Amino acid sequence: MDAADDAQLLADQLDELKRKHHRNPVMDAESTGYCLNCGNPDILPGMRWCDVDCRSDWTLRQTRV
Repeated sequence: MDAADDAQLLADQLDELKRKHHRNPVMDAESTGYCLNCGNPDILPGMRWCDVDCRSDWTLRQTRV
């Protein structure tokens, strides 16, 4: 194996990881008392986002590849 083969193998592995992440995004965010998207402190205890739009924006950023 030469350097070009090594580089191709790494690129293939990275592509596969991106595909897996896109299919199964990591959604393990914990409540902090603030909206995880915009930082709004006026959210209910245990909530992670202040509204559906913030949740959608946050999810979109987490799933981008």
